[in-house]
Formats: sequence, structure tokens, C-alpha cells
Amino acid sequence: MTYRTLRKFEYTDNSKAYLDTMEKVALLMDKDFRNKIDLWYGKIRVESVRLGLDTVGYHYLIRRLEKADYPSSMSKWDKQTMTLFVKAKFYDNSLSLDGTDQYALILREYTDSDLKEHYRVLTDQAIKSLSKQMHLLMMKAKIKMLQLTRQHCHKVLGNRDCLWFKDDIVRAIGDRDFRISYTKVNDLFASLLGKI
Repeated sequence: MTYRTLRKFEYTDNSKAYLDTMEKVALLMDKDFRNKIDLWYGKIRVESVRLGLDTVGYHYLIRRLEKADYPSSMSKWDKQTMTLFVKAKFYDNSLSLDGTDQYALILREYTDSDLKEHYRVLTDQAIKSLSKQMHLLMMKAKIKMLQLTRQHCHKVLGNRDCLWFKDDIVRAIGDRDFRISYTKVNDLFASLLGKI
């Protein structure tokens, strides 16, 4: 029987209770991420309206997000995490980023220099604002992860303090561990979970 140490507790590596709990938390956390990303997608439209972007400006913003064309002042973490958010729609067909199928058609009549001249500053502002909102959503995701592990850990540890097994979930999904229903958890999940 193999034992591993996580924080100050030891548990059985192949404990059914542990694995069932880890799977439940993973699936609930994946659903929570999906909801937060869907909310963030809606904020893209809201930000474009708030800044006074017209249809062309909005689609230029979408193109910039799709191509990871971010302001240089953004941190590496912000750029990587925002890219994961934008790409989430490819991994989960319940997510829809409005305008991604139209921007090429709408922007084909404009040169890059014209678009940059008229919309670069406003779309930079929109992306920075979206970055702040993304930070807030990731903070809420971290709180949710901690809450879920606390709610479900009693199956593993009885009345003692809760396990924090984020790393175990990330590793299980990354390794395609048969004990976790990874087919229900998209490939993006482990990357997003690793960010919180």
C-alpha cells in the first residue's frame, strides 16, 4: 500500500473515498470555471459598449483577443490566463464568444493601420479592464476551490482539517488518470486550475 504526504496529513493513495471526493471536486470546479468564463465573455460586449466602440471596433477587439494581441504592459500571467479564457470556447461547446465567426468578414474592408489608428487605444483600455475582471473571477475561483475541498474532505479525513488537493487533481487530469472522469473535464481545466 502506497502512502503520500499532502500538507501535514497522510492518506492512502488508492483510497476510494479520496478518489471519489477528488473527482467530485474536479467536476464541480470545472462547472464553476465554465460559468465564470461565460460571465467574462459577456463582459467583453459590455466593455465595448462602455468605451463607445462601434461594430467595427468590437470586432477588432474580438480579433485582438483571438490572436492574443495584448497591450505590452500586461503581465505574463495576465496574457497566459486571458488566452486560456479566450480558448475555452474550443473545449466546451456550451461556451460562446459572440462575434468570433464574423470578425474576419467585417474587418476585411479595413487595413490594419486604419484599425490601429482608430481603435487601438480604446481596445487596449477594454483589454486591460477585462484583465482586471479576469483577476476577480480567478480569485473567486480560488475561494470556490477552497470551499469545495472543505465541504468534501470529511469523506477523507473525518473531523480533521481539510485536504488541499488541487495538485492531485491537476496531475490526475494531466496524466489521464483512469480514476478521474477526465473526459467530463476539458483539457483546459488543468491549466486554469494551475493558475489559481
